[in-house]
Amino acid sequence: MAFRMAKPTTRKGTANAQFKRRVPLHLVDKLKGQRFAADLPTDLTPFSETIRVSCVIHDHVKFSLRTADPRLVQIRDDAASTAYATFLHAAERGPADLTHRELTALQGLAVDCH
Repeated sequence: MAFRMAKPTTRKGTANAQFKRRVPLHLVDKLKGQRFAADLPTDLTPFSETIRVSCVIHDHVKFSLRTADPRLVQIRDDAASTAYATFLHAAERGPADLTHRELTALQGLAVDCH
């Protein structure tokens, strides 16, 4: 059987497409109530500005892609899918143990931000 990728859906009352994916059963209890956020491109050009969308996680993740343009819907859906896959991977892996060198490097980055 071939694997089918989920595709954007629509909902009543709006022409805008919607991103909707299930949360894997083994992660539902861990993630329920947390927020998921994704940065989506504002237009079709490479390296465009982004908009941040977010939602509260239930047994699914669902939010508007904020466009009805089919080309932009596909680009935003791809960006959201990538962000969601990364989020799930991090949730499954859990916190990472860092070496002293990595911690020191992160501290240097935090100081540079101020």
